[in-house]
Amino acid sequence: MGFSTTAGNSATHGFRYANGVMTDLGTLGGTRSYANGINDSGQIVGSSTFAGDSITHAFFSPVNGVMTDLGTLGGTYSAALGINASGQIVGESKIAGDSATHAFLYSSGR
Repeated sequence: MGFSTTAGNSATHGFRYANGVMTDLGTLGGTRSYANGINDSGQIVGSSTFAGDSITHAFFSPVNGVMTDLGTLGGTYSAALGINASGQIVGESKIAGDSATHAFLYSSGR
């Protein structure tokens, strides 16, 4: 788990590393994603930009699955920083108006 530049150094993508193979996690439409946390099941969380790279959202990536946008607390930025064995995700997010950053707990789809 981590991040690496893509061929031609045109983008930075989060990746999963397992059994000697690095797998690109992709993005939420932009050119950047960062894998920030992984649990013992291999589920990964992090942050990714959307097209235009001006908005960044937290994401969840199950093992052999598609990156899922976790949204924000109303602002234009969020990042997932860790995930536990129960699948609970912690991170940070801007609130409406981007006036402050708050911690969040994402659990049971909320």
